[in-house]
Amino acid sequence: MRLLLVVGTANDIFIYNMARWLKASMAVETDVFECCPSQQQSFGNTYYNRVVPADLSSWYYRRPFASFTKDLGVHRQLVRFLHGRHYDVIHCHWISAPVVLTRTLSRHCDRLFATFWGGELEQQRLLRSHACYLRHLHRFIKTVDVVVNSESFYEKISAALPDFRGQYHIGNLGSAPLEELYRLMEKTNRVEVRRQWGIADDMVSVLIGYSGKELHQHLEVIDAFRCYPEGCGKYHLLAPMTRSADPAYVMQVERALAASGYRYTLIRDRFLSDVEQASLRYATDVAFQASRFDGFSRSIVECLCARSLLIYGEWLSYDAYLRDYGFFALPMESVEQGVRKLLQISNHLNDYSDSLDSNSVHGRSRFLWSECIKDWVDAYQTV
Repeated sequence: MRLLLVVGTANDIFIYNMARWLKASMAVETDVFECCPSQQQSFGNTYYNRVVPADLSSWYYRRPFASFTKDLGVHRQLVRFLHGRHYDVIHCHWISAPVVLTRTLSRHCDRLFATFWGGELEQQRLLRSHACYLRHLHRFIKTVDVVVNSESFYEKISAALPDFRGQYHIGNLGSAPLEELYRLMEKTNRVEVRRQWGIADDMVSVLIGYSGKELHQHLEVIDAFRCYPEGCGKYHLLAPMTRSADPAYVMQVERALAASGYRYTLIRDRFLSDVEQASLRYATDVAFQASRFDGFSRSIVECLCARSLLIYGEWLSYDAYLRDYGFFALPMESVEQGVRKLLQISNHLNDYSDSLDSNSVHGRSRFLWSECIKDWVDAYQTV
């Protein structure tokens, strides 16, 4: 099968492992077109036959024009690349503005696939307008033959995109760090791993964001913790600012943590390996998820599988995922209310042990790549 992946960047943990496991599971030649090429992560091109990055060097991509012209420029490059080419499948991972602008994708493949990564229906913009993006998305979805997303996402797409008339296949992105996490949990005591991250034995470690993106609201979370100084002797805050991090924002977060009175670990200026990611998850007692939006990321799944207690914002569309996957977590109405809830339960975390053990068991059977890839292969091979 000849497959084209249209993605944000090929240098991505999910795209890299998708290509790796597809190649191990079926006969496939995989090309990749990158709308937003990046070298921030540390993955090579081993499992790709060809990688074509959009050239972002022209005036289209410079301020103050970029917010209007960048998507148009990438769209034009994608159209030029497709000229004279035909694939068995074109699969768009992350339905970005350049993707919905491109009307000709379905002409260059036997079947057009789409996978939503979270935030498209709420946040994606075209020409600075979410409404403009949605208009083009409605037109684009009419050309899509197959959507592959989680079981829970089906209700969302049915309500938001009634124009979609193609097939819906259930598929989850796997997690490479999970393989390392379960190995680590089997052979190493959690206390030892916590000490490697500088977490004292009598402290509760709290993850306040899983990447360097502002959408995690690190500053708002830190301010909420500062309102409760009695927590300074209880909680050790974890802030891995390693992926998609703006240096200026990282500095703001670091200053806020230093002024908070809380002990903390901030990780910056490097990308964590799968082993390091697994170690950090295992060291996390509580995952405090206050992101403005999130598509139930694999980072959150990893925390659940590591037996971390998840406290998540009710504004996130997590309830269906938690129900379908059999995961236990605690909702919060606001960031400040979440910190209060944590203070109330932190002396009784052992009361949740059985539920957290159950989370770890459920995740192992669903989110290892060796299990997840079967659904993606089945979607490609089903006519």
